[in-house]
Amino acid sequence: GFTGRLACEYLVSRGPAGLRWAMAGRSMAKLEQLRQELPESAGSVPLLEVDVRSEEQLQSMAARTKVVLNYAGTPYTDKALPVVAACAQAGCNYIDITGEVNFMKSSMDAYDQQAKSTGALIIHACGFDSIPSDLGSMLAANAMRKQYGVGCDRIRTYILDMKGGVSGG
Repeated sequence: GFTGRLACEYLVSRGPAGLRWAMAGRSMAKLEQLRQELPESAGSVPLLEVDVRSEEQLQSMAARTKVVLNYAGTPYTDKALPVVAACAQAGCNYIDITGEVNFMKSSMDAYDQQAKSTGALIIHACGFDSIPSDLGSMLAANAMRKQYGVGCDRIRTYILDMKGGVSGG
């Protein structure tokens, strides 16, 4: 998808030297097309055909990597919960960009204990839905503590006006 493509473009152009990574998706033809559209250095990036409906493929992927960055969602409950399951079982770290609270709750309820026992870190909400408000809340709470010597019981955030537009992802 759109956001996964952006991540691949970033890793190809700005990833640290020696980074070992692969692109995964349900269509090998689409993965090959994407790799051809990326800079030439992407030619050696491995491609993994992985369908989220295949527990076997997910388990195989999770067993041979340290971290899965998952951009396939909407809804994440359908497409990402099986990926979380495979990562939790294999002890593979999992990161996504979801803002879907119901998915995060389902993930935690179903796989938190298993992830703890295998050492897998399951990290949701690493996208626009979450990061600006989380950082803003942290900065506000720190400023409140520093300036007034008290913590915050609750912080509400609002987006009233923005410049820019939807990126397509």
